[in-house]
Amino acid sequence: MHLPHYPTESSAQLDYFEFISHGRKGPIRKSIRYQALREGMYNLSFGEKIDRGVNFGRRRFSIDDNIVSDNGDRDMVLATVGITLYKFTDEYPDRRVYFAGSSPARTRLYRMAISRYIEELSENFYIFGLIEDPLTEKRITHSFCKGEDYIGFIVHRK
Repeated sequence: MHLPHYPTESSAQLDYFEFISHGRKGPIRKSIRYQALREGMYNLSFGEKIDRGVNFGRRRFSIDDNIVSDNGDRDMVLATVGITLYKFTDEYPDRRVYFAGSSPARTRLYRMAISRYIEELSENFYIFGLIEDPLTEKRITHSFCKGEDYIGFIVHRK
């Protein structure tokens, strides 16, 4: 991706990234984690990095994906998350990555971002949308289509 993005720091395994959002509310620490759901499928979680204090002599942090930072740098933040997806799948091309917003509005935001850059993303990724079948209430995966509402997304490196 050739979009402006923030520099990131990562774990050696490239399954955890951090960066700082700089905007109208000042610097905000953000974290991205790729966590195994099952064999070959990983969940991408993203949000503000929250200091949970010291527990058993070790500082603990978590990711809060419900906070609305409203720091005025949304596109740069999303591009940064996208860059980590490239890095993660460069290292692990056989892994599929699932993500969804913490709310319908955020999932819609992700859908709009994918739609805006679908041509560039499709050069490197297979992109799928998840919908819920109203009759069976089962999740169905199909190729991403602009304008369709989804409850989540799965990407896989080509």
